[in-house]
Amino acid sequence: MSDTIDRQFLLDSRGSSRDLDAYVVGVAFDRTGAAAFALGDGTVHLPPDRGPGDWL
Repeated sequence: MSDTIDRQFLLDSRGSSRDLDAYVVGVAFDRTGAAAFALGDGTVHLPPDRGPGDWL
């Protein structure tokens, strides 16, 4: 990848972000690609399986 592409451009064009009210301290993926996010406040966030960019 080119060094001229900045991080914000990549996030804006290909990624998604959500405000989870705590820092993400760990992430795990299963074989199907579903994710689980461990948060710094001791909770685990499991996004619904709806499709890329659709979870809240």
